[in-house]
Amino acid sequence: MWEVTGKDPGFTDVSDRDLRRLTSAIEDKRLSVGVAESMTGGALGEALVSLPGSGEWLAGGVISYMTRVKRAMLGVSDGPVISESAAIEMAIGAARLLGTEVGISTTGCAGPDTMEGQPVGTTWISVALDGDARARHYRFAGSQTVIRRQAVSAAIRFAADFVGKRYAYDAT
Repeated sequence: MWEVTGKDPGFTDVSDRDLRRLTSAIEDKRLSVGVAESMTGGALGEALVSLPGSGEWLAGGVISYMTRVKRAMLGVSDGPVISESAAIEMAIGAARLLGTEVGISTTGCAGPDTMEGQPVGTTWISVALDGDARARHYRFAGSQTVIRRQAVSAAIRFAADFVGKRYAYDAT
């Protein structure tokens, strides 16, 4: 698990380097991306849509804030939705639903209260690429806004890492 305080600038704002790494890997391999967001409420999609050229590779996203939407639209199984399995099913579900090679998902508890017995700041992020998915667990700190921003930054960094490594992309 990655623990991050609300004051860590490495996770508070999306870095230009991570955005360049992600877009380069996606554009070089002509991939398309879909997102499924819960706790970030569309902020990940907003970060991606603001990039030049994103209209060529960003198919869209699903804001699945309610559990029933996660299950009905994204195929999330019964059980906790703040979990590794739910994050993976969301990423795979986004790619399936939107017809993309890459799916990125965020699920967690940004607060102000705990959810499913999980403390505020608990976050799961998953990236799926051609049906192969990985997830990472984070524990962020700060206000709801700061936690969401940290989750968006971590999702972009994780996606850049996963897609780049899959295609042996050198981001120097």
